[in-house]
Amino acid sequence: MVSCIEQQKLSVYEDQLVYAFELDKQMPLVSEEYPNLSEEEAYRIQKGYVNKLLAHENIGGYKASFIDTKVHNMDKVGNPIFSVIFESDIQPHNSELSLYGIHKPVLETYLGFTFNQSIQNKVNDIDELKSLIDSYRLIGDITDLKFHNLNKTKTVDFIATNAVSSFILVGDTTKYTGQDFHNSLVQINYNNNQLYELRPKRDTQKALEDLLWLINTTIDHGYPIEKGTLLSIGDKAHLTPVRHGSYEMLTETAGMLSFKIIQ
Repeated sequence: MVSCIEQQKLSVYEDQLVYAFELDKQMPLVSEEYPNLSEEEAYRIQKGYVNKLLAHENIGGYKASFIDTKVHNMDKVGNPIFSVIFESDIQPHNSELSLYGIHKPVLETYLGFTFNQSIQNKVNDIDELKSLIDSYRLIGDITDLKFHNLNKTKTVDFIATNAVSSFILVGDTTKYTGQDFHNSLVQINYNNNQLYELRPKRDTQKALEDLLWLINTTIDHGYPIEKGTLLSIGDKAHLTPVRHGSYEMLTETAGMLSFKIIQ
């Protein structure tokens, strides 16, 4: 636990994050000022930061990042990182986006899920979870790695800054009827040329376990999950640098989405 004086300092750090977010500035590293900061404390910073942004933002969903990856010299993450998606971040298929104010944009592949009812309590198991899923879709998550020193980032920095998403691009929905949706080749094209293709390391069962974790963690953090709320789980660890041009993301089971980066 942090002392009252330290809690006041953490509140000042929340204000610094809001300032950086609103003016598109680089994010400070909380791990530099508080080297022994715990993940629990980092989530308290995230909560305060998110609550301050909710004065003029709305919640659009929640996501689990970094399920099995390292980012540069970041500590190995034992659990996914929970973060809030703002409604203003969500962009539809075929969007045209500007990189103005974005420092180090990278693209990751996610899967997004919506549910046939609101979820008030924790979900007990995978069978119950399956009965609640309405549909799923391909997600392109453009994250701005705008830390002033990316090589020194730690897990707590990503938690405190709410996983620094800039755009959540959503593809068309596919109705869920119990099918295998995750064992799907992912192909990324840039200006009609293939950048790479990868197959997920995790199968559908593991993806459902990740989704179950995200739902129950969202409940633990005290956030509502309404009918239609987007919950997104990380799919591939591959970070694709984003630049001006046209992108296509293709899968075998979750459809596709495209977007264009403009000046």
